[in-house]
Amino acid sequence: AEVLHCVARVRTSKELSQFRCEFASSLQSSAMLRSACLAAVCVTASGFVGSSPAAMTASGRAQLPATSRAVRATSVLMVATGKPGAKINVKEGDFDISAPTKRVGEEEDTKEMIPAPRIETECGADYMPLLTALQCEQWEEADQITRDLLIWIGGAGPRSRNFVYFAEVKSLPMKDMKTIDNLWTTYSKGKFGYSVQKQIWNGKKAKGSFELFVTEIDWNKGPCGGCDKICSGCTGLLKRWVPVKAKGNEFVYDLAKAKKGHLPLTSALRGTYLLQSLLNHPAYGASTVVNGAWAGVKAAVVQEKFPMNEAARADASTYYKNKMPWDM
Repeated sequence: AEVLHCVARVRTSKELSQFRCEFASSLQSSAMLRSACLAAVCVTASGFVGSSPAAMTASGRAQLPATSRAVRATSVLMVATGKPGAKINVKEGDFDISAPTKRVGEEEDTKEMIPAPRIETECGADYMPLLTALQCEQWEEADQITRDLLIWIGGAGPRSRNFVYFAEVKSLPMKDMKTIDNLWTTYSKGKFGYSVQKQIWNGKKAKGSFELFVTEIDWNKGPCGGCDKICSGCTGLLKRWVPVKAKGNEFVYDLAKAKKGHLPLTSALRGTYLLQSLLNHPAYGASTVVNGAWAGVKAAVVQEKFPMNEAARADASTYYKNKMPWDM
């Protein structure tokens, strides 16, 4: 109350100097220090810093002289302690008087703002949801949006059945496939994307083998069937995927923790035709995938039982009903 009463009496720079002297000698506790800091901020807001009064702009905001702005933090410290550079006893959560919009212990948001890559579409696709999800590092949502986009850009057939046949992939629009991949590679800083997965597939470690590929990008979680290690020609126990935000998803949606090429996901439960057709799309280079898709590689059967969602049964799905002899 005494502090506020004194602040109310301050009208001139001379009175401000007197105010400083009185409180510099009377501050005895951290509580009084914080009160004095508050008073100093009030005085500053009223148009005084150091001995220079502030000019009021047309909008009503205080415009500090250049010399006053340069010493503002020091001046406030002097009000509280009577000497420049002295430290004030504050606790976490208090406002930082040298940066009034920031609290003590609060870190500033230094996230890098990455400019969006060129976005092009041949079919009127809306890429704002994918762009926003990737900018916000919502990798799981971005992964699902990507699958939805593949269906949309596929045209009337995929939209009506809600999935894309592997044989239709080569007809997906070039500009749209490039846009999807550019968005992923841009915001993951080259860590995620179909073009990244293609490089890994054709690389020295995977050598065009689906079994080695899933290990390289962390789509499996260890050996299957009680083996001590993943056997040659076996994918191991593949990780489990569930719908967005559902419990039990074993894939990694963290840029720092995920392995290179981990996203976006492509189902290979019925074989690798769809995955390899995506990686083989001309949008990701003229070269084809090593050991081309039609080598007949099969994923290991997962010997693990999970609660069955009747609505998600394979034989009840649109995919199963429309399954053709060439689909795996």
